[in-house]
Amino acid sequence: MPNKPKRQVSDKVPKGMLKSTKELPIKSDAKKLRPVNNKKPQNVQKPHASRNNAPRQSAPKRPVNPQAQKAVSKAMRSKTASKKRRKFRGGNYILYYILAAIIVVIVMIVLANTVLFKCSEIEVQGNMRYTAAEIIGRSGLKSGDNLLHVNVGEAADKIVNSLSYVDKAEVKRSFPTKFIITVDEAERWYALSQDGVKAAISRMGKIIEQGNTDGLTVVKGFDAESIETGKWLKSKTEGKDEIPQIVFDAAEKAGLEKLDEIDMTDRFSVKLSVDGGRVVLELGPAIDVESKLRVAAAIIKEELGAEESVTLLLTNPEKVAVRNKPKPPSTSSSSTPTSTTLPTVPEEPETSETSETYEPPSYEEPTHEDPYTYEEPWTNEGTWETGE
Repeated sequence: MPNKPKRQVSDKVPKGMLKSTKELPIKSDAKKLRPVNNKKPQNVQKPHASRNNAPRQSAPKRPVNPQAQKAVSKAMRSKTASKKRRKFRGGNYILYYILAAIIVVIVMIVLANTVLFKCSEIEVQGNMRYTAAEIIGRSGLKSGDNLLHVNVGEAADKIVNSLSYVDKAEVKRSFPTKFIITVDEAERWYALSQDGVKAAISRMGKIIEQGNTDGLTVVKGFDAESIETGKWLKSKTEGKDEIPQIVFDAAEKAGLEKLDEIDMTDRFSVKLSVDGGRVVLELGPAIDVESKLRVAAAIIKEELGAEESVTLLLTNPEKVAVRNKPKPPSTSSSSTPTSTTLPTVPEEPETSETSETYEPPSYEEPTHEDPYTYEEPWTNEGTWETGE
């Protein structure tokens, strides 16, 4: 067999050994890469068929040129460098978007506090006694105010404190350029009597006026700190502030319409005068008032006559005690003593046997300390037990 010619290693890489980077296999170890030669080697003799069919031996691996390895590494670096560059540019765009959003928000805040949301209209709702101009003037709102700068809670408080017939006020913003004021006007609910002065009180406990209290239930013994018009009612004694509200609510639910007077001088012994004063209800403390008044309403409707005057002890609503109310003295039996004419006694003639003069008998003036008698209170005959 002729000897194979030895190949000389040159510095240049043959064109046949170079291929595009797409066709080269990518492996983690660059030393194992070797160029692929598509050309068939020349002067290679085929094995003779007569040589006992010996197995073909693979050609020994050839060393890879270092320059080829450098070329492959450079191509791989250039391929991955473009991807990193594009990713970095995308991050820059996100930062630009964030900066633009911050600038837009700042501009909108400046415009909202200077140019936008200026008040051009004020609407008033729920007013009957006062005009819209009076309510707007007391609120302190005016055209041109910025809706974001106005304290709506403070404006509502100004309306309530300055107008006595307003129990509640609410101010709302209606963007972009409008305020809406809603008021709840007060109604006379009961009259407070203190130190010779009567004042009308609203349902929410506000003093709305003095003097004109006709047709209202009179409350005595509240012991208010002040009865100045426009102020909120507050008692000096702890525990009395809620009693009128509790009693009135319970009376409405129980159906007692003719409630004339509430005496709460002693908060542990509240008394009510009903139906022109002919029935007095002694409730005791203001506890379980609704049950007590329901029992009283049933007794007044079903057990008492139209002209009967009684006092009901309702401390325990399950066992009600009843006593007759003493009737006032009649006009015929007045407490002022009347002059009476004493009978005249004829004088006896003087006799010679005695020289003593005759003296008429003396009479005492009648007294009227007890013009009428009371019935014995709290008897067994006047005690009713309820089924509750």
